[in-house]
Amino acid sequence: AAGKIGAANSAPLGVLFFAGSSFLLVKAFSLIKDRLEGKLASVDPFVAAAYFLYFPAFLSGPMHSYSEFETALARPELVREEPIGLVFRFVWGLFQVSVLAVILDPASLNALVTAETLHWQNVIAAAFFYSGVLYFNFAGYSDMIIAISRGMGVAIPENFDRPYLAPSIREFWRRWHITFSRALTAHVFMPVSRALTRALPGRRFMVPVIGYLATFLFAGFWHGASANFLLWGAWHAIGLIAQDFSQKLRPRKPGLIRPDGLAVRSLKVLATFIFVSLGWIFFVLPLDQLASIR
Repeated sequence: AAGKIGAANSAPLGVLFFAGSSFLLVKAFSLIKDRLEGKLASVDPFVAAAYFLYFPAFLSGPMHSYSEFETALARPELVREEPIGLVFRFVWGLFQVSVLAVILDPASLNALVTAETLHWQNVIAAAFFYSGVLYFNFAGYSDMIIAISRGMGVAIPENFDRPYLAPSIREFWRRWHITFSRALTAHVFMPVSRALTRALPGRRFMVPVIGYLATFLFAGFWHGASANFLLWGAWHAIGLIAQDFSQKLRPRKPGLIRPDGLAVRSLKVLATFIFVSLGWIFFVLPLDQLASIR
């Protein structure tokens, strides 16, 4: 399974097939948890079967919660998009997957998986290209699925919102693979944080630190039970921890440079993009290759 996520499988949609089976587990856990907590009064077995087997989103989402899916089936009028807009979105998604991602792929990290010797400058450059490959594959696929679903009258949530324009790591995760990110927040980060708040009443500063580490190590393990995925998860957890501490140390009085100005925001967007792109190195390259980089 891990090979399907990393570059060991360089097929354009290879990353999506593992994700599809993973989503079934997320859906099952989410449904059971919401039912046990009383958030769902009842579960219609036919709606539940459709929820798990809904073919447009079967491989990799976007992923409904059960209540969202039930509402989407019951109220097709929630879809208000014009057919021409849906056709354009499907074509744009197909273009991202079949043209843009394919053009960038030979220069990306995918091309380095079989290399015996790696150099840092080549790896870093390939990581930036891989950012485009993964985004165009994943966002393009999501665009096609959203267009198909809404064309069928089934409202489906957005999954990407210009993530590489995010000015912070936290904002990136609000925009990247949105439906899975919110599942991680609801089912890992929040329960861990609540438990830690009760267990560590005098050390509240440790709650987000451990919460981030638990959430993103889990996210890394979810993609594959190997060290490079755990490193990728730890990379993002450390980034979020550093972001929290930097915000606490920021002066409260405004200085000469406006923190919300265009120049500062542009630098934040660039820094976030670089951070995320470098993280893909851990995501794609196995540990033995990471150790061989010169």
